[in-house]
Amino acid sequence: MDFKSFLAFDNMISATLIKWIFYIGLALTIISGFVVMRESFFIGLIIIIIGPLILRVYCEIMIVLFKIHESLIVIKNKDWYRSFLRGGIGNADSTFLI
Repeated sequence: MDFKSFLAFDNMISATLIKWIFYIGLALTIISGFVVMRESFFIGLIIIIIGPLILRVYCEIMIVLFKIHESLIVIKNKDWYRSFLRGGIGNADSTFLI
């Protein structure tokens, strides 16, 4: 990824950031589980077990949303290219059958 595409938001870095958010959230969830465990062992254990699962599902949903975005960009670019080959004006909103 070059600096020009970084400034133009051509490539998304969100997936990498979401992975780091997961690791930080995982550490915080486990630490908070141990802290709560001092007051209530059962609730602390639930936080340690269920917390990372909920965090993982949330992060996976976010990554899937960004992958859908990337796929839509590829589809848009293919439609523009097909339109260009047919001599069209390059409207990405129209569909073409080749």
